[in-house]
Amino acid sequence: MSLGVDMGQALFLQPPVAAGFEDEDHVAPLNQRVRMPHCRGAKEIYNIWSQSSATNLAVFYFFKTRKYCKFDVNDSQLRSRLGAFVYSIANDYYFTAIEDRALIPINPSRAVDNVGAGHVILVSTEREHKDPPLVHLWEYVCSFDPKTGKRQAEDKGIRPEKMRNCNDDGGIEKTS
Repeated sequence: MSLGVDMGQALFLQPPVAAGFEDEDHVAPLNQRVRMPHCRGAKEIYNIWSQSSATNLAVFYFFKTRKYCKFDVNDSQLRSRLGAFVYSIANDYYFTAIEDRALIPINPSRAVDNVGAGHVILVSTEREHKDPPLVHLWEYVCSFDPKTGKRQAEDKGIRPEKMRNCNDDGGIEKTS
C-alpha cells in the first residue's frame, strides 16, 4: 500500500542555523555564499555566535559585503567542499581566523585543513592594518555600518569638501 509520498521530499531537513548570521526565519543553505538577512553589526553577530550551542558549524564571514558561507563540520565531504570554496576565492581574498578571541591570519590551506566547529573566518579583499600586522582589525571589522555595509566615518562631525570640475587654470573648483 503506497501513501503517495516521495521519500526524497519527505526527508528534506532544514540546515542548522548559524546564530548571529541568520535567524530561524531566514536559514541559508550550507556551502553557499549568501547575503545576511538582517542588520546586525559584527560585534553583535560574534556575541550571538559565541553564545550559541550550534557547535557543528564553521562560518566564513565576508564582513565588507555582509555575506557569509556556513559549513557543517560533520559533513563527510567537508574538506572537499571547503577546498572547492576556499581555493575558488583564494586569489582575491585574505583569511583571518578568530581563535580564543585572537585574530590570526591564515593561508588558504590552513583555512581548509584546520577549520573546526565554532570557527569564524573573516574574509577580506585586503590585508588590513599591515603595520604592525592586524592592529585594530576587530575595530575595523566593527566599523562597517550594519545597514549600509559601508565603513563609518572616523569623525562624523567633519565632512570633506565636495570636489567639482577643473577650472581654466588647472585647479579644482571646490563646492561646499
